[in-house]
Amino acid sequence: MKFWLIYRKEDTLKNKAYIETYIWLAPEFGFECRLVLVSELLCGVKDGKPFVYGPEELPAFAVVRTIDPDLSKHLELCGVRCFNSSFVSRICNNKAYTYAYLSNAGIPMPDSVFVKNRDLAGYLATCEKGKVVKSVSGHGGAEVALFDGDIERIINLVHGEDVVVQERIGNRARDLRVYCLGNRILACVLRESDDDFRANFSLGGNVSLYTLKPHEKDLVMCIINKLDFNLVGIDFLLDEKDNLIFNEIEDVVGARMLYKVSDIDIVAEYLSYIRSVIGR
Repeated sequence: MKFWLIYRKEDTLKNKAYIETYIWLAPEFGFECRLVLVSELLCGVKDGKPFVYGPEELPAFAVVRTIDPDLSKHLELCGVRCFNSSFVSRICNNKAYTYAYLSNAGIPMPDSVFVKNRDLAGYLATCEKGKVVKSVSGHGGAEVALFDGDIERIINLVHGEDVVVQERIGNRARDLRVYCLGNRILACVLRESDDDFRANFSLGGNVSLYTLKPHEKDLVMCIINKLDFNLVGIDFLLDEKDNLIFNEIEDVVGARMLYKVSDIDIVAEYLSYIRSVIGR
């Protein structure tokens, strides 16, 4: 059974080893993996029906390793199952959508204001210093800043995106990533930084494995039960009392820090999971 591993060309070099692992391991699970670039795909409608033209006939499913919910949706319309789904991609790659979707579920999260980019300058003119400003689509700690009164700096940072403006959680840069595979918690990694208010591994944060307490596991499961995940990372901030405060969900979740602190082969785990799902 063939599947496409979909990337943008600019992301393939830094993910070369990860891509090769998919291609190498796929036959062990009865699959054939082909790397397909977004630039190789053309979507549209012909004779009233959706189409996706690519380098070959459409596969049975696609592992989408780029943020493009519209592409995922079009593949689904053409009968290609996507991991993660277009719905998960759309909700989880916009922080405002994510907070709104998970609201009213008893999940602790920062007080947040959703601000359209066209209104950003006016809102920041009335905003108190020390708030955290995040573009709705930023990842890896990019497009996140503490507001110090410099409105122009924030506007330039978010590159025309809408934003969420939040209270700062905790006095130290600490957060927790929970890797979730289907409805299972795979592993948890604690990230800490002494040099930045962001603890992201890509920004130099320190990482270590973390064991969830029972009430923390219940909180994660509450989120898992709200969305039909395949493979994601659920990120939490830690407040001054070490309580978990929901932060965001990474749809195209990175695995570098998991490989650094554990012997979990996340690609093998994912392919095994996909085989169990496809076999239903």
